Amino acid sequence: MLEQETNKTTLESNTILERIAQQILVAYAWVSGPAMSEQDRIKEELSKSHLVELELESTRIAG
Repeated sequence: MLEQETNKTTLESNTILERIAQQILVAYAWVSGPAMSEQDRIKEELSKSHLVELELESTRIAG
């Protein structure tokens, strides 16, 4: 009888832990955004640096 109760408690604990782990994975996937290849990352970084370069040029004092 005691063994059955222990198994039931263990099963409930595992179920709760699995639900928590699943929610953590869902949150991580949402925060991390879509999967990107290395090429996509490079393109994004080049695009960002190009925008910064354009901003710097537009604020440059002619002289």
